[in-house]
Amino acid sequence: ELTESQVLTSFSLLGDEFISSSVDAKPNRNSNAALHTVVYYLTNFTGNIKIYGTLSDGASYSTDSQQSEFYLIDTQTYTDESNPQYVNFTGIHKRIAIVAQSLDSSTVLQGLDKVLYRS
Repeated sequence: ELTESQVLTSFSLLGDEFISSSVDAKPNRNSNAALHTVVYYLTNFTGNIKIYGTLSDGASYSTDSQQSEFYLIDTQTYTDESNPQYVNFTGIHKRIAIVAQSLDSSTVLQGLDKVLYRS
């Protein structure tokens, strides 16, 4: 069954990290071997992009008090990257969040145009 990807284009700045809204990973449709795919659309991006997951319903990584409910799924480091980058991972997750950290210490996220997520 084909399912539409969720598009993430809005990120909040918290400290030195740009954090997406938390996205429903739809664990009730998947099993332990569930494949998740994230695609980063980058334009001259230099920095780190992390994927965090949680089993807590309604949790938001962009809230300081709820970050402890999330665990790290993946970390990628890019240097002046301008191509779509794919990351696949498996497992049961209730929600995921994308966290970008630009290495230029800017308060504006540059180079990460959008993120597509599909579970």
